[in-house]
Amino acid sequence: MRVDRRGQARLAFLVLSAVLAVGHAPVAAEVSPEEWKRTTRGLKRLMKTAGERMTKLERIQTLGSDDSERAARLMVEWAIQANKRRSGALLKDVLAAEKKLTAYKAKLEKRHKKTGGAWTKKEREELQKRERAHTVAQDAWITAADVDRYLLNAFRVHRSEAAWAWTYAEGVPTLLSAKYDGSVYRAVLEAVTRESTAAGRASALSLVRGRAPPAVRIRGIDWAAKTKPPGAYEAVVTALGDPVVAVRRAVVRALARLDDPRAVEVLIPALAKADGLLADEIDALLGTFTGLRLEADADAWARWWVEHGERFKAEERRKAVERKPRADDASFYGITSASKRILFVLDQSGSMQKPARGVDAQTGKPRPGGSRMEAALAELTRAIENLAADVRFNVLFYSDGTMAWKRAPTLVLATKANKEAAIRWLQQVDAEGTTALFDALHHALKYADDFQDKAGYDDPGVDTVFLLTDGSPTDSSGNDLTPPELDGALLRFLTANEVHHVVVNTVGVGRGHNRMLMERIANKTGGTYASVVPD
Repeated sequence: MRVDRRGQARLAFLVLSAVLAVGHAPVAAEVSPEEWKRTTRGLKRLMKTAGERMTKLERIQTLGSDDSERAARLMVEWAIQANKRRSGALLKDVLAAEKKLTAYKAKLEKRHKKTGGAWTKKEREELQKRERAHTVAQDAWITAADVDRYLLNAFRVHRSEAAWAWTYAEGVPTLLSAKYDGSVYRAVLEAVTRESTAAGRASALSLVRGRAPPAVRIRGIDWAAKTKPPGAYEAVVTALGDPVVAVRRAVVRALARLDDPRAVEVLIPALAKADGLLADEIDALLGTFTGLRLEADADAWARWWVEHGERFKAEERRKAVERKPRADDASFYGITSASKRILFVLDQSGSMQKPARGVDAQTGKPRPGGSRMEAALAELTRAIENLAADVRFNVLFYSDGTMAWKRAPTLVLATKANKEAAIRWLQQVDAEGTTALFDALHHALKYADDFQDKAGYDDPGVDTVFLLTDGSPTDSSGNDLTPPELDGALLRFLTANEVHHVVVNTVGVGRGHNRMLMERIANKTGGTYASVVPD
């Protein structure tokens, strides 16, 4: 990303401010104030005297080639200082400035349309002032994003033993104790989890137990389950009491991958505090370890453990038993889910106007005439009507863009009144446009847990999506995506879903839908695929 002169000047001020802060706040006691002064003076000279062909951001990157312990300390200090305000907060500034600019332009145009008069000097100056404010906010946001990127690169290329020793021992705790989250945490995670040293593994496991943001804790848990370093099970289990539901779901996934039956003893009390999809996932893992299915009944599991726990510890685990649907499970085209936080995402492209013929997916009887859209709306109506009262849900349609019943991240309880309101809203839906399926999936993630501070995290976001389509994803021009484009789009979605792990159940309608893609989406996210009988 290119940064203009205004952005470079602002970045230079930011970096020099950080350097001065370092000069007055040495990180480690064994480094003398005089040494820090010499370091900061040298760094300021670097910023001033590096060749004209080097941008300010490229000068930041030079730290990555310096393997000294001192450079590692400076990197950590830069990471803290340069990201005091997160990129997200800066983006809000951009949007606020843009809103003021747009509102003022609209006001002037409306006024002059009525009067037919010319703009006054004062009006032109005010407009220019608002345009400058918008440009300044945009530059700051772009610069912050580039600082994140360059710091991440600097962390990656640092190789000296002394620099890494300090980064593990002092730098990582310093970063994780900062009162913000963002790209710097990801940079630290990237850096420590790529190392095979004992210090690197210990530092990465500290991300699981530490005070890092929930998204980073989840990434640390996933890394521990994938690489299985010594102490992985003990570190992961400590996060089973995490207040964030998405983190606890990550723990259950990790325990399944670590394949350690000791988890049964800690999963049973965790089940008593869980509900919805988390409870179902815990119950499934208990079934895998024990060969039992007790329908997520925490009391029944507790009684079983009292009677059989000691014997279980001494025996080999039994064969897992397949889960049977429960009466209060949500259901859509025969796919069931124990989730209590559901988003229905349906295709409303023009092809959904085609006649729907064949056999009804639910009853197996001949289906009357009507369009695919009418059939899908009828099934969605049935699904909504049958939702349990403790389920939270929403509905999202997509074609060229998206149309939601309630704006993200809203989920509403499945009360009688809310169900009736949702079903009335469905009556206004028409089928037209293309099939921007991946735009819809990314929009669906806006309903997932945003990991911001909420009262006790008692109301997390969507964890399950029911996705329906009758076609293959298209680009903005309505052209079907090529196989490489589909692979890239799927990878981008799965990457965006890394932390949330939203389960996507997929339904393909008619002969024209991309069955292979829908199966891949379901398999990669832990969902189920269903095909409605072809027309």
